[in-house]
Amino acid sequence: MSVKTSTNAEFVQNLMEGYNPHGALAQMVVIQALGKGLELMASGKEELLAQHEQDEKDGKRSLIHMPSWVNCTDYVLEKFNTKYNHS
Repeated sequence: MSVKTSTNAEFVQNLMEGYNPHGALAQMVVIQALGKGLELMASGKEELLAQHEQDEKDGKRSLIHMPSWVNCTDYVLEKFNTKYNHS
């Protein structure tokens, strides 16, 4: 299966378990990138929600419902922090 035709889950599984010339270090890169990305997304949630409220007032619609995005980010970050003992 090619990278382009893989599902999201298959793609991540391949990153974590597939061949990489750097071996298991690739797994730590993926995990660290996930954590850093979640932290970055969570750090900007007030701004996202404020922009969402303003857009709603202006009659603009987003493809992504920002309150749901923020809630999902918080949920996944909580699981990440539980797994990797971050507080």
